[in-house]
Amino acid sequence: MFARMEGFPENLKAFWDALATHAGPIGALAALVAIVATVVGGMAWLLGKLLLRKTPPTTQNVSPEMLDRVEELGATKNALTEEQRKSDGKDKVIAALEVQNAALLADREQRKQVEEAVDALQSDATRESEGAENVEEALALLEQGDTAEAETLFARIEARETAQGAAHNVQAAEAAKHIGALAFLHDTDKALNAYDRATTLNPDDAEAWNQLGHLHFRKGNLDPAEHAYLRVEALGNKLDDKTLLAIAAGNLGIIAQTRGDLDEAERFHRKSLALNEAVGRVKGMANAYGNLGIIAQVRGDLEDANELHRKALSIEKVLSDKEGMASEYSNLGLIAQTRGDLNVAEAYHRRSLAIEEALGSTEGIASQCGNLGLIAQIRGDLDAAEELFCKSLALNKELGRKEGIANACGNLGLIALERGHLDNAEDLIRKALAIDEVLGIREGTAKCYSNLGFIAQTRGDLVNAEEYHRQALAIGRALGSKESAAISIGNLGIIARKRGNLDAAEEFFRESLAFSEELNHKEGMEKSYGNLGTVAETRGNLEVAREHWERAYALFAEIGASPEAAQTAAMLKGLAEEDGR
Repeated sequence: MFARMEGFPENLKAFWDALATHAGPIGALAALVAIVATVVGGMAWLLGKLLLRKTPPTTQNVSPEMLDRVEELGATKNALTEEQRKSDGKDKVIAALEVQNAALLADREQRKQVEEAVDALQSDATRESEGAENVEEALALLEQGDTAEAETLFARIEARETAQGAAHNVQAAEAAKHIGALAFLHDTDKALNAYDRATTLNPDDAEAWNQLGHLHFRKGNLDPAEHAYLRVEALGNKLDDKTLLAIAAGNLGIIAQTRGDLDEAERFHRKSLALNEAVGRVKGMANAYGNLGIIAQVRGDLEDANELHRKALSIEKVLSDKEGMASEYSNLGLIAQTRGDLNVAEAYHRRSLAIEEALGSTEGIASQCGNLGLIAQIRGDLDAAEELFCKSLALNKELGRKEGIANACGNLGLIALERGHLDNAEDLIRKALAIDEVLGIREGTAKCYSNLGFIAQTRGDLVNAEEYHRQALAIGRALGSKESAAISIGNLGIIARKRGNLDAAEEFFRESLAFSEELNHKEGMEKSYGNLGTVAETRGNLEVAREHWERAYALFAEIGASPEAAQTAAMLKGLAEEDGR
């Protein structure tokens, strides 16, 4: 409104001067009453002139209500000026923090928490209690990305409010939340402790419980994270707040998903989707679609997964949600990777990586390094794969992200295994297994058992190898993961072949092939064909062996798996030479 009224005060001044000349100040002031309601934009200037004018004693006839209105309008102008100053200052602080924490601040809830902390820091109450100079210093440091002084000020407020007893618990909890919001950007443990204090001081703060859940999840503490999200759900039910219930359902779904309970995870995510649709929370709908897509991926329903991830991506593009877009590009890359379309997969992962780098997301960069490393490994470029896995490991260690550390250790173990460094491979994979078992990540546990089985069979220890593969198969089947089941069944087939039980081996390989064909998982299909070819050759069925190996070679060549393609070509050459003798 003030911008639209630019230039109006000077015209009003001329009107006032003319009116005062003919009617005196009181007449002018009376006339002013009629226009107050429509001229608020220019009023602040006018009141300044009015109060400076020397008025005769007759001003005592001005009504008290009018003088109150005069003072109110003056205060409004000053308040608006102060609000603008605070708003400008907050924008500078958020922009500065965003330089180093763009990925975290891309999350709307986290940005809201940080903005509330800056608002509280700028408030008159904080300036009065902590000193204006100290507040200005803290704000100046925040503009440099340094949150330490602001956290110190809030810690003093929290201590002072806590000391005043239970009646001040809510105020103390707010101060603790502000510490948590700022520490969330750089110190997981400090943030976790701050939100833990906030929920103790004010158990009815759903926002604090939700952030506490996120921090426990970041550290891999699934049970405390679940407890925090259940408190959000309870508060949502108490308040009949569908938004809180949608948030809680989505987060509880991720806990179930991480534990490998896909049915429970799907139930939560569908509940979250329905609640988000009911309240028109579009971002929540995108999250639900993405999470349902991941469940479909694990189950091998790649068409459904692809459709769900594309629904999520279309919403995130409209919202310009860069963090969400990066996640969906990554998921689409994993689907392409499962199908053996490595060039398409790499393109998606690189798009995701570019966004994560622009956001400065350490976690996102670490994940994409891992995904690109897997592609390099399939192509046989072990040096490039190892470099990417090492980078992923370093970034996850920096974050204290245990799940990421486990993934990176497992992948580095596979590199060592391919190079024939069995002891190093086993050590790395056991480190990954220990983390996955503590975190309750069943999919990761299954992969570790499968890889330990392969190490045992490479050493000729078929008894332990079979036990590991059966443990992996049991988990894969419990998860409903066709890809995991196909890998384990194929490994059991290799053990049966090594023992000379060709009928059992062929049965295992055909079952593994059926799962891979259902998934259109070319890497799995090619390995099954290769193994069936070996069984046929052992039986002396050279034409059948050639047919299987030719199919395997075509698939290896199609996805760019050079080492396997070369090995299969050598086997076909051997058959041709045998035919020629």
